[in-house]
Amino acid sequence: MIPTLDFAALDTVPLRSAVTVPGLEHPSLLAVLTAAMPGVQHSRKSLRTEVDEHTLIDLLTGSAVRVLISWDRQLGRTRTSIAEIGPRPLWDEVVAYLGEWERHSRTIPEHWGEQG
Repeated sequence: MIPTLDFAALDTVPLRSAVTVPGLEHPSLLAVLTAAMPGVQHSRKSLRTEVDEHTLIDLLTGSAVRVLISWDRQLGRTRTSIAEIGPRPLWDEVVAYLGEWERHSRTIPEHWGEQG
């Protein structure tokens, strides 16, 4: 049986600080996520100037992560905050896959096509 995903719960989970990873704002992000995490749905929207929200959803496990990326003018850098529900650690996977993508000079590693 496929678990249900309570989208309303994702909005009520408190945001927590998270590592900022290169690649979240890259035009190739969707291709990277599609190759690395088949079946995970991704959406992105701008909430206001200098604040973007990414949502990743895995319906099979009932997991989701909401990622807010905001520009901190005072610090001169981005800040990342996440809220996560479900058993699958989607954020940890995103961090790992984007790190691997960076190490492969921003090309999709061949072995990702061998998953699942």
